[in-house]
Amino acid sequence: MKSIIPNMLKQYKAGIINDEELGNMIKLLIQKAIIDSSDKNNIESDLSKYIGTISKPSKAVLSDAIHSLMEMQPNASKVAREANVPRNTVIRIWSGEASVENIRLGTAEALFSYYLKLKGWC
Repeated sequence: MKSIIPNMLKQYKAGIINDEELGNMIKLLIQKAIIDSSDKNNIESDLSKYIGTISKPSKAVLSDAIHSLMEMQPNASKVAREANVPRNTVIRIWSGEASVENIRLGTAEALFSYYLKLKGWC
């Protein structure tokens, strides 16, 4: 249970979950703790499952994260390799030839996941 709360807060700070979703997770945590405080493993399991069902980050959050990633890691080839996205796409974004807002959602999500990994948030 100790590890789930920092993860919830990291996801909240990263914009992955909003106020309502964080509140719902906290209510679930409290409710489970009151019902059966001796069953801490089930509380963590339930919250982990809940976090897995939350909505995906907004386009604005994806865009901001990718722009931050560009500043954090200027080597486009390395980003493409480590994020497992097309090298040409990343090079075009980093060079300004392509806009972050116009890339495929799957590519944006992969870059976002890589950004979170570099920040130590997942």
